[in-house]
Order: sequence, then structure tokens, then C-alpha cells
Amino acid sequence: MLGGFFAGTALLVGFVFYELRAEHPMLPMRLFRHRSFSAINAASLLMLLGMFGSIFLLSQYLQTAGGYSPMQAGVRMLPWTAMPMIAGPLAGTPSDRVGGAPVVTAGMALNAVGLGLWALTVEPHVAYTHLLGSCTG
Repeated sequence: MLGGFFAGTALLVGFVFYELRAEHPMLPMRLFRHRSFSAINAASLLMLLGMFGSIFLLSQYLQTAGGYSPMQAGVRMLPWTAMPMIAGPLAGTPSDRVGGAPVVTAGMALNAVGLGLWALTVEPHVAYTHLLGSCTG
């Protein structure tokens, strides 16, 4: 397990060094000098780490405490995992009007509210329909 972490870190460092020397870089490293670019990427990284960690734990919960098969658990997680496909295209218009930071902040806040509602609702024998509202929050 740690081997993957070390390999990923080595590949990331290698990518950065290559991009710094490339004539036509895929990702110009100078972009990270802009505070807003770096901040939005750091916020997105933290949000995705939390979200995917939560999705992993949610699937474990649905299978162990809920008694669902892996396929049934996956289908029950669709409301949460499908929301970025719906909200992403719709977020472009408000982002153009007010900027990216407020839109990303609102999205992260809504995700946090949903996780908080989930934490308040979840118990070993709670029906899935009671949990559904917190998944889409």
C-alpha cells in the first residue's frame, strides 16, 4: 500500500521537473504563482479527497450495516455520485457572473452539510429512504 504512495509521489515530482524544462509544457508551472489558481486547486484536492474517502466509507456502511450487495450499495450511492455530473455544467453560468471562488465555496459547503446530515442520520438499521435526503444535500 505504501509502495503506491511512494510511486505516485515520485511520478509527481518527475512530472513537475519535466514540465519545468519542457519547451511546450502540458501544465505550465508558472500558473501556480497565481494565488487564486493555487487556492482553487488546493481546495478541489481537499474536497475530492474527502468526498472519495466518504464514498468508500459509505459503500462499506451500506454493505455491512445495511446488508446490501456491492451492486445494490453502488446503485444506492448514485444520488451522491451523480450530482457532480448534474451540478458541474450548471455551475458555469453562476461562475461567469460571480467568479469561481463563491461557486466552489458554496459547493463545498453543501457537500459538508450533506455529510453532516448523514452523520446525524446514520445508524445500523436506518432505512435507506431516511438516508437519501442527506446524500443529495
